[in-house]
Amino acid sequence: MIRRSKRLWPLLAVLLLLESCASSPEKIAYTSLDAAVTSVQAAMRGFNEFYKAGKATEAQRTQVLAAYAKFQAAVSVAIDLSRLSTGATIDMKAVSEAATDLVYLISVLRGT
Repeated sequence: MIRRSKRLWPLLAVLLLLESCASSPEKIAYTSLDAAVTSVQAAMRGFNEFYKAGKATEAQRTQVLAAYAKFQAAVSVAIDLSRLSTGATIDMKAVSEAATDLVYLISVLRGT
């Protein structure tokens, strides 16, 4: 019995390794998505402080909120598509573009 279990450990290790490799792209995508969300949230907090200090107009705030809504939609679609398709990963292109557009808009409005 002990001899059999000793033979099974290497097999179990290989199976676990294969499973972790198979989920790696998905983990990378979710990590990238989390990083994009974190960056956008930080940019939005900074813009809100900027707006509360009276340094941005209502029109500028409306622009930022529209860009934020676009980002949120891109994140939502990416997550929904990854859940619907078996083995699919998150397409970060639309999320990345929306995040970049929003952060750039905020930096232009803040003059940084």
